[in-house]
Order: sequence, then structure tokens, then C-alpha cells
Amino acid sequence: MPGILEILEKVKSEEDIKISVDQKVKNYLYLTEIIHELENLKKDLYTTLTKEQRYEIFQEVQKRFAIPEYLPVSDVAEILGISPQLVRRYCSEGKLEAIQTLEGSGKWRIEPFQFVDHANWSKYVEKRERILLQSSKLAEKMLQITSEEE
Repeated sequence: MPGILEILEKVKSEEDIKISVDQKVKNYLYLTEIIHELENLKKDLYTTLTKEQRYEIFQEVQKRFAIPEYLPVSDVAEILGISPQLVRRYCSEGKLEAIQTLEGSGKWRIEPFQFVDHANWSKYVEKRERILLQSSKLAEKMLQITSEEE
């Protein structure tokens, strides 16, 4: 696996970016290219992992970003880019690893690990990260308000 220095050497240097004279624009474009190279490296590495290694990564991501043990139908619909009705149909047909919570209710407990290879998974994780951050900020604000009242 290439190191950071090798990746930086592969990417055009800031001086090679002649689109703009503005240093902030050059920095942004340079970082964009670095991120692109890192994403490609990450994808290549992921394809070499075993299912056990992928599950280990999933468990860490699950803890770090408070991904629930089971996903609701609405989240799965968002990840797969399909309607909630189609998610329910896939669950009932056994196309998704899911358990119906109450017979005929349309409520399903859906295993999240099966979606880690989906293109929208990283967007879902980013959304969970934003929710976690917002919740933390709200909790801090509430603690601040209650401590000011005392």
C-alpha cells in the first residue's frame, strides 16, 4: 500500500494548478485531488478485505457513528434509493436480511451490515455523523442552560 508521501507525489502539485492565481482556490483543488486519490486507495484496499475484516470495520463505524443495531424501512429506502414499499416487499420476499416485528404490520428490523458495500452507505454514515454532532451540541446547550439556572 502506498504511503501518504507517494500519494502526494502522484497528485499534481499546487504549482501545477494553473486555473487560478488565488491560493485558496489552488489549495482547494489540490486537496480535492488528494481526497480523490485516497478514496481510490480506500476502495482498492476494501476489495482485498475478507468478510470478517469488513464486519470488523462495520462494527467500529457502527459504534463511532451510533448506527442502530437494526435500520428502519425509511433508512433502507434512502440507502437503496427505492421506495419504502419496495423495501417492505424485498423484506417479505427474503431479498433483505430482516425480521418483521409484528405480523402484517409493515414494520421490519433490517440488518445494516448488508448495505456497507452499497454506493449510498457512506452518505448514510455521514448523515448519522451529522445527527450525532447535532445531538451532542443540543445536549451541551441543555447542560449549559440548566447549569445557568442553578
